[in-house]
Amino acid sequence: MSSLQRTLIGIAFTFAPAAMGMAMFLAGYSQTHPAWWQAAVHLAVLGGITIMIYGVNINALPTNSGRQWKSEKLVARQLFFGILGAVVSCLGYGFRNEAMIVSGHIFAFIGAVLFMVNIRLLFSQPGRPRPPVPAGVPVPPQRQVDKLAVPFTRISSMVLIIATGLDIALDFWTPAQGRWDLVWGHLMLVGFFFAMASGTSYHTLARWSGVDFPYIRLIRIHRISFLIALPAMAIALGWDIDWLFMIGGPMMALAFACWAINVIPVAWKLKPAMRSGIVMALLFMIVGVSLGVSFALDPALGPRLRSAHVMANLFGFAGLLISGFGYYYIPKLAGSPTIRWKMLTAPHLLLVALGCAAGIVLMGLRMYGHIEPETVMWATIPAAAGMLLFAANAAGTFIQTPSPTVD
Repeated sequence: MSSLQRTLIGIAFTFAPAAMGMAMFLAGYSQTHPAWWQAAVHLAVLGGITIMIYGVNINALPTNSGRQWKSEKLVARQLFFGILGAVVSCLGYGFRNEAMIVSGHIFAFIGAVLFMVNIRLLFSQPGRPRPPVPAGVPVPPQRQVDKLAVPFTRISSMVLIIATGLDIALDFWTPAQGRWDLVWGHLMLVGFFFAMASGTSYHTLARWSGVDFPYIRLIRIHRISFLIALPAMAIALGWDIDWLFMIGGPMMALAFACWAINVIPVAWKLKPAMRSGIVMALLFMIVGVSLGVSFALDPALGPRLRSAHVMANLFGFAGLLISGFGYYYIPKLAGSPTIRWKMLTAPHLLLVALGCAAGIVLMGLRMYGHIEPETVMWATIPAAAGMLLFAANAAGTFIQTPSPTVD
């Protein structure tokens, strides 16, 4: 790994949790200043999730493919526009500045396009050939899983382009019906993040833990149900088709369930920080998916509990999942035997989990008029502090360690 790649990875792994932490705080702040809700969502999705995925793939894609980036400077531009898009769009929504909102969306779209261009250029080069399995010898389980995991990464990349393009379109187009902001949110969180997380976990977790995935057939069911559910949910939200959402919502819940059933026993064998982050993320996923299914069964619940649904999926699930994966990737990519301040890992995970759990409950109570809006912010402050501890730990790990050569 070159020094430029290492620098870019360090920036991504520091910025992403810091952005997620700030977004958690803004989600609470928005309860009394509503303009900052969309700012918080965009910062979390474009800054927390997307930049973390960019950071992971700066090393993972060339390493797993046996290739080298065609242009590291182009990879740097991808990261630059991704970060710029997250920050500018967040500020634009918060300060109600249309020019900044549009600019932020365009910057994020440019980053997404460069992501696709860099991947295409990477795979246009000859790679390290994989040795064939001898005739008569069963294909190793992980080889089967790798083959099934590839489509998730491809789907994720395509959805990123579609969703960031939609974000720009909505700046100039006011739909006559539907909730297209929710279409964008589901495409980014479910279509982009969950698909990428699925592919990454299937490729890596068994290798990290030494335990094979127990139910390879469920990966096929996961993929089929996901491919049915994502367009069904997007069309249902865009055109107000309640019956279609009643199909898409439970189908996506099935996809999540298939993934969780395979991931939990494998993740349980990981190191404590990684295991805690991933397992707690799955618990928040269960809460978020259950709320989503309830909206399909009773659409009237959506307006009341949507903020709690976002807190569970976007901040609890995504925030803790990138934390769990981060505790593996950060030391490895920094060339350090461990994260710099191990004593901060438990406070980080505990603060995020408790803060998000409290936020879910308080947001629900607030929408039913049982508490004042200001109370919600006090729940999100610990969650934000936890993610900022993680960002500081990531930065410290990269800064303290001399630039290594990483395989």
